[in-house]
Amino acid sequence: MYWFLTGIINELIAVCSEGLFIVMDAYSYCQIQYNKAYNYVYPIFMDNEVVQIVTSFTQDENKIEFVKDGNIVHTSTREKSNEYTEEFDFCVDTTDIIHQVVHKNIPKNFESYQHSNVRFILTEFQFRGDSLKINFTTNNYNYAVVDRVIDHNFLLYFIRKHYFEEFFAAFSIGLDSIIDNYTLKIIDNNVNIIEMKPHESLIFSKDTYEITCSNNKKDM
Repeated sequence: MYWFLTGIINELIAVCSEGLFIVMDAYSYCQIQYNKAYNYVYPIFMDNEVVQIVTSFTQDENKIEFVKDGNIVHTSTREKSNEYTEEFDFCVDTTDIIHQVVHKNIPKNFESYQHSNVRFILTEFQFRGDSLKINFTTNNYNYAVVDRVIDHNFLLYFIRKHYFEEFFAAFSIGLDSIIDNYTLKIIDNNVNIIEMKPHESLIFSKDTYEITCSNNKKDM
């Protein structure tokens, strides 16, 4: 009787184990297919204008980011932006889902800006032989706005907001430790190669850009 019961129990354990593996395989397969479907459908879904409008109403109303030393020190609505009286380097209007508009001062009209047509083949942050590819214009954001400046202070903010994990993986050091000793390599659409240092700035125009230290405009 003992051996009979033992045999039944062992068979039950084997059946349950096999069933568990089947369930786990099925779950893994479903998870893989879900991820594939999500990665395909989500970008299309988010590109829909109606979805973007609805999203803009459901997100945080504080669209104005006040930045000091590369850190967001305060957020506000457009209407209440004048109430912030502390010192800041610049503020960023993130009201538009895509276009991120940098202002040195609080503007009288937040809608008064113009998109730049300038695009780069490559933008790369470099330090001691290591590098990190970054982009000022993607499907998720666009900082290419006429008269806006890419400089030391902006890069601190930009990398912390959009490339913080990638930066640490590339350089294994804090951003503050190298921000005074970097090279920003740019290849423009005419295959001009520019290597910006921390004391240099890039200014967007409508169809050109300018590096402030050289005063050489590059036609795109």
